[in-house]
Amino acid sequence: MDSLDIDVAVNIMSKQAIDIAQKTGMEVARRRVHENTTDILRNAKMGSGGQNNAYGAQYGMAQPQQQEQVELSQTLNFLPLYSMSLMKNVVLRGGTDVRLDERAFFQLMVQNMSVEQTIVFIYPRMFNIHDMDDLSGRPCDNPDEDVKVAGPFNTRLPATSNLTSENLTSDGIFLLETGSDLFMWMGSASNPLIIQSLFGVQTLQGADMSTLQLQTDSDDFSARFFAIVTALRADRSDRFMLLHKIREGDGYAEAFFGRFLVEDRANFPGGTHTYSEYHALVNQ
Repeated sequence: MDSLDIDVAVNIMSKQAIDIAQKTGMEVARRRVHENTTDILRNAKMGSGGQNNAYGAQYGMAQPQQQEQVELSQTLNFLPLYSMSLMKNVVLRGGTDVRLDERAFFQLMVQNMSVEQTIVFIYPRMFNIHDMDDLSGRPCDNPDEDVKVAGPFNTRLPATSNLTSENLTSDGIFLLETGSDLFMWMGSASNPLIIQSLFGVQTLQGADMSTLQLQTDSDDFSARFFAIVTALRADRSDRFMLLHKIREGDGYAEAFFGRFLVEDRANFPGGTHTYSEYHALVNQ
C-alpha cells in the first residue's frame, strides 16, 4: 500500500465507475466507488502478526491471524477526497442539473483521459487571484516541489483554496481549472482596481459578463494573470480551455460553478456529505 500511486488508482477507479454507470446506473456506480474506498482503507489499516505466523508455519502449527491497526500511508489519505469528488463529478453526479448529452460527452472524455488530466478533472484547482503574491505569473528558474508551476516557462501559480463555498468571500476573485475549462468567480465586493486591471471596467454591476474582454497587458497585474491563464492552457494542449466569467449573484452561472465545489453537500444519494463528514464515514 505504501507504494500505491494514488493518481493512477483514481484514473482506473474513474474509468471502472463510468463503465458500471453505463451498464447498471449511476447510483450503483457511486455506491461501488464508496464500497471500494471503504474496503481499501479498512484493509490498509490492518497489519498481520507476520512473525508469529511464520514461526507457526515452520513447525506445522496453525496460528490465528493476529492483526493490529496501522497508520495509513500519506498517499492513501487522499483517497476519500478523490472518491467523494468522483461521486460528485458530472460523470456520476445525481440530480437533474446535468443534461444527458453533457454527461455522455464528459464520460467519453474521462474514459480517454491520461492520469494527470483525470486528477485535475476529478478534483479541480481553485487559485486565489485577489491576493496573489508578486511572484505569481512570473517564470521560475528552479522550481521545486513547494513551488507550483505551469506551462513551458514554468510560470508560478497562485495559492489554492479548498473546493468549498465557505472560501468564496464577496471580496474574493478565484480562478478554477477543471482541465477542460477555466472558470473565474468574482465576488460582488471585488477590488475595483483589480477589476479595472483585468477587464478595463470599474465595476461588474450591470456588466454583460459574456462580452467582458480580458486585458492582457494593461498593467503588471493583468500581464501576470494572463501569463497564468496561458500557462494553464499550455499544459492542456489537447483541448483549449475557455475562460468563463461568473459574477457573484448570477443564479444559473453560480449554480453551475457550484458543481465543482465538491467539498460541499450535494442533494443526491452519495453526495450528501461534506468532505470532513465523508472522511469520518469511510474511516470508521
